[in-house]
Amino acid sequence: MSDLEVHVSYLKTFFASKWEYMAGVKDLLSYGRSVAPGAPWSVLDGLDLKREARSFEAWITSHVGAANSAEGVKGFYFGISEDGTTVHLDGTPEFDAEDEGGDWACSWVFRSDDDWAESLALEGFAEISEQADVDVPVLLYVLCLGFVGLLVQRHAVGLNRPLAVGFDDGDVYVLPV
Repeated sequence: MSDLEVHVSYLKTFFASKWEYMAGVKDLLSYGRSVAPGAPWSVLDGLDLKREARSFEAWITSHVGAANSAEGVKGFYFGISEDGTTVHLDGTPEFDAEDEGGDWACSWVFRSDDDWAESLALEGFAEISEQADVDVPVLLYVLCLGFVGLLVQRHAVGLNRPLAVGFDDGDVYVLPV
């Protein structure tokens, strides 16, 4: 199994576990530290994880009504920007849980008015990854996907369609219901 396959397997297991928020963040950070123990983890010192959750909850709550009433939505995709620091919400006209490539997530019939761009955690993950990763941004991949997926599982319950999270230029993970 390649390193990337190990990380993908971790994320699939992580999402299937449906963690309580703080326990999930703890597990995610523990995994990240095991991957790159020498990374500058002190970047996250003093991070208010409860504030992060409240910020995401406020952002998603502001979009639930419009998202649920948009015509033709089969599923919702939370797309993470290439740099890992912002998230947008798309209502997609197709949804294929078996398509891990996420081709169905490339088009949308609903898009959030604004991105969630207030996350100090995502900014911290990006900084840690930039300083620690050599060629492949493994920490950015694992930490951002895991963190956003954890927030979506906890706070996007008001969206009444299947949910997925992914990088706009990469993999898509369908979140278990």
